Amino acid sequence: MPDSELSADLEQRSKLCITSIGYIYILIMRCTYADNMKLRWPDYPEVKGVFVGGCVERGEGSSFRAKAHAHYVYHKSSDHWICVRSAKRIGQFVPNSSEGWDGEITKPSRLMYHELAHILTDHGHDDIWRKKMQELGQPLTRQYQKKRRKPVIVCRNGIQYYWSESQKKYVQRIVQDD
Repeated sequence: MPDSELSADLEQRSKLCITSIGYIYILIMRCTYADNMKLRWPDYPEVKGVFVGGCVERGEGSSFRAKAHAHYVYHKSSDHWICVRSAKRIGQFVPNSSEGWDGEITKPSRLMYHELAHILTDHGHDDIWRKKMQELGQPLTRQYQKKRRKPVIVCRNGIQYYWSESQKKYVQRIVQDD
């Protein structure tokens, strides 16, 4: 679709969403193309695309519980895609008339950076992922911060054991009588 047709289409559709003056073009895009969009993220070529309104693997209109998820390390055609339930979770994007894409992300949300870190590291919420989040300049919410666990003492038949993080197993505690 040529830019002039896209602009006319946006203008026509936006009348349903925005009637007052002063709203930005980004908001118009959110209202008009909120369902089933495919966006590019040109700043990060590692991301094949961002699918809005479902899951790229399961198709348009599919649903999932999280706000977003990243496809990585599955060795499928959907690898390195980010799927987002709603356009309001993306951040800012602009329309794009290039074939196959509905727009480009210009100012991503924290959630998008969270999913980007998964794609760049091919890791879950571990130390490598946390380090990448720091490199991207993103804060870690409490649920993703590393938790310090205290050693657990378990008594079995009068013998004490504690959990050793370094050995990843219970180790017998030696108690010396004085």
